[in-house]
Amino acid sequence: MPEYRLICDRCHLVVGTADGVICWTAEGITERDHALVHAACLPEAATDKVEISLLTSSVSFFGFVTDRFGRHIADPLPLRAIVWALVPFVSRADSGAEMQSMRAISIGNTVGVKPADVAGINRRRLPGRDGTPSR
Repeated sequence: MPEYRLICDRCHLVVGTADGVICWTAEGITERDHALVHAACLPEAATDKVEISLLTSSVSFFGFVTDRFGRHIADPLPLRAIVWALVPFVSRADSGAEMQSMRAISIGNTVGVKPADVAGINRRRLPGRDGTPSR
């Protein structure tokens, strides 16, 4: 989606949904230093992370957000900015990230990874109605 850009908090370059992560430091019920970064820019102090590509479905996005409930967020502004930045990628069913995840789910593969042998998927033998293998 060219109209929406995610920017790395460390290198300030555009982050794609396939190579971005949200990271933070957790100490008990306290979380701090939330950042949206490239996987290669991950801070050493970060103790937890989640891939952005996993947050493009509404269920996982809201799961991530509600997991923050009940925790003490030392500085909520960075986390709030990250959540608002991700909303367009989650709320639009026609977004590239959402469409890619739907295609991957439909063929049982990982988001962003093309199947190695598409023909092999079609060669799978399923039993026919009479119990004999189909040809």
